[in-house]
Amino acid sequence: MGYQTIETIRRRLAELKDQLYHGELYRNLGTELDQLMTDIEVQPRTAVELPGDEGIKELLLALNTEIRQDELDAIDDDQLKLLISHLGSLDPQVRDKGVYYFLNDAIQMHIITKEQLIMITDYLLQDEILFSHILEPQNDAVYQRSFAVLFLSVIAFIDRNGGNFLTRDRIDRLTNQFELYMTLERDTRGYIGTQGWAHAYTHVGNLIDELANRDELRRADKLFEMAILLSRFKLLKTPLIFGETNRISAYLANVTNKNKLYEDYVVLEMKKWSRRFMLIRDQESEAMWTQIYNQARLFGNMRLRNDFSTQISNLISNALED
Repeated sequence: MGYQTIETIRRRLAELKDQLYHGELYRNLGTELDQLMTDIEVQPRTAVELPGDEGIKELLLALNTEIRQDELDAIDDDQLKLLISHLGSLDPQVRDKGVYYFLNDAIQMHIITKEQLIMITDYLLQDEILFSHILEPQNDAVYQRSFAVLFLSVIAFIDRNGGNFLTRDRIDRLTNQFELYMTLERDTRGYIGTQGWAHAYTHVGNLIDELANRDELRRADKLFEMAILLSRFKLLKTPLIFGETNRISAYLANVTNKNKLYEDYVVLEMKKWSRRFMLIRDQESEAMWTQIYNQARLFGNMRLRNDFSTQISNLISNALED
């Protein structure tokens, strides 16, 4: 029987992470993660409830006007909560070019306080936000999930570069929630019709790369996150064609150059990928060919870079020439 609830999957991830911490799991980590993800069952579709956009454009216009006129010194918590709740809007003028752009400007101009950034972090890390409808077929909640991950990467970057407002408990919660998110997210859509960018896996690349640069995270934490991403990437059944593989390859270059432990794990998994595809080539399906071409796009992006080790570069070249 497959894993039916997010809590069950959370507990299993915690078990695997604990085993990794204690040196009981390394070579088989990818195999265990593969099985965990394969056992996740798609749940029936339910209605996605999103906040209405009434009044939000007017608020954004007023706030942006004040910023341009250098008249905005602060934003109250209620307005901030309203803005954050619209990161999942279906309107890209509200979600992306509206709320996200404004919040970035407000942060750079120190209009949003550290206390408010903590409030935003706690809001975005809620299960109801980060995992909304995530076990269901593709749905409109992907915007909320994806932009939560994107904005968490912004917050983590600010904190690491002098902000210093995230406690260790919050950093641990961020990493644990993100690891669970990567395990669960299967929506690979990039630009969607008139609703604009979802781009979940580009945003995953942003946050995992940022966490790889945090000195306070243990090597086991960074290895675990990398292993989850590699397993989830390998098992995706829909294409990544909007630049996601370029972002992921940049992350892999960054992390594998930090410690040979990460390099060796990537090599181990790449060899497994090649053997796996040799075994499934006779079982032709749309999903199989999608996985093969996702891998080819990733390896192609990796080969274009000049910052991977000789060991990884040689493996990529051999795989692409087969």
